[in-house]
Amino acid sequence: MSSHQVQQSLSRASAKYADSAKKDVLGALAQFKDLSPGTDTFLFPDGKRRTAFRLKGTIPVYYKGACYNIPVTVYLWDTHPYYAPICYVNPTATMVIKESEHVNKEGKVFLPYLNEWRFPGYDLSGLLQMSIQILILKHKI
Repeated sequence: MSSHQVQQSLSRASAKYADSAKKDVLGALAQFKDLSPGTDTFLFPDGKRRTAFRLKGTIPVYYKGACYNIPVTVYLWDTHPYYAPICYVNPTATMVIKESEHVNKEGKVFLPYLNEWRFPGYDLSGLLQMSIQILILKHKI
């Protein structure tokens, strides 16, 4: 994944802290090879619909010797990395979301990591690693 593609997507999403966001995104992409950057029109919790930077793809979850590729989308606020991302599990047609305290029926992810988000110290790689742990421990895929 090229640094230039990430930079372009952050620009399209009007990222206010593009250098910090780019570093965070590139770190996550280096660790999670099946994610790709881009932009989408997204309705944020503040009620405003705007172009958002997003990472979309799958994260590998290993459980009982098998690897499950869980489809996810992570949307960044224009103030990333200073504000926690918004994460979704995006089930395929053959998958069902197990609603829980961590994932609602729309697939929105709720984690203490997101509630406690502080930069520096919290980043996309950590968020994705924590998501993997929660999926394994809480949902027993």
